[in-house]
Amino acid sequence: MKFVLISPKNRTVYNFRGDLIKRIIGLGYEVVVTGPDRTDVDKIE
Repeated sequence: MKFVLISPKNRTVYNFRGDLIKRIIGLGYEVVVTGPDRTDVDKIE
């Protein structure tokens, strides 16, 4: 199963959705995150 998270700002994903993403991965999902560019991608990964 896959979960897609779309965000207008990469920093928002890292700061406010990190715990959510970890929990969803823990439930067995593959998480795909999209954003406007590659800023902070290393932190999100």
